[in-house]
Amino acid sequence: MTEPRFVSPAVQEWRWHVPTALLLTVVIYLPYLLGRALCLVGLGWRLQAFELYLLVPGIALLLVLPGAVGMLFRRTRRAAAPTLCCALMLLLGFVVVDLVGDRLRRLGFENAAERARPLVAALQRYVEERGAPPEQVGDLVPKALDRMPEKLPELKVLIGDEAMHTYGTRWALEADVSTGSFNWDRWVWLPKGAAPMSRDDRTSQRTGDWWWVRE
Repeated sequence: MTEPRFVSPAVQEWRWHVPTALLLTVVIYLPYLLGRALCLVGLGWRLQAFELYLLVPGIALLLVLPGAVGMLFRRTRRAAAPTLCCALMLLLGFVVVDLVGDRLRRLGFENAAERARPLVAALQRYVEERGAPPEQVGDLVPKALDRMPEKLPELKVLIGDEAMHTYGTRWALEADVSTGSFNWDRWVWLPKGAAPMSRDDRTSQRTGDWWWVRE
């Protein structure tokens, strides 16, 4: 008969710390992930106050050093272990959730681009016939388009100097898809396969026939 394996108290404590930290990470980040996934069902194109989630990895980063230092001393090791474990889990969780959330949001834009195809086709016909886009997207209905496609972000037409300065084209179709007070993301369709002009303060990702311009 084999003797029961001895497990040190420190290992037993870490067996509790890790799942506890994992549960805390899921509870904190799940609303963030769900919010970024809303666009998959045509909702949540604009997300308010999401920059507050940046406080979580910021606070976690501040706790890593005291937690690591506390682990060096036997007297403080027991109190420092859960702090360090939670801090590291929250940092890792933010990286994973941000990457997954980005992918979900991009997939939502790609799905919206497919739904917007009738709108884009009607807009192109309108421009070919009249030489300029309408002042508002709603002006396409009912002459050029039977009805507006559903589950799209609120779109507006940019023309003239505003379009030229922002995207380098005579006109553009744009939606505000920002995710906070300090974020100015836009979802954009540009005529004749144009791409947003390069700027140091933004990047552009292709989502179907549209562009996700991130600032």
